[in-house]
Amino acid sequence: IALINDFDRVLGLDLVKAAEAQKAAEDEAKAAVSDDPFIREIEEKIAERIAAKKAKNYARADEIRAELAAKGVTLIDTAQGTQYTIQ
Repeated sequence: IALINDFDRVLGLDLVKAAEAQKAAEDEAKAAVSDDPFIREIEEKIAERIAAKKAKNYARADEIRAELAAKGVTLIDTAQGTQYTIQ
């Protein structure tokens, strides 16, 4: 990392500053989203659905999926976890 920082400084690319600015912007965007009550509700329902699936309560997990679908939220189960899209 130190070597990369040295190259960045010597070449004047400002890549480190750009990366830090990008991370700050992403953190700010995440904070803004987490303040949205609808997004919090979606994330709570997803957590509840994950717990239901772990408890093998698949009927409840399906109910949660249907509840969110009625609100325009589509759940997508991936290897990295449950993702969602909002219509």
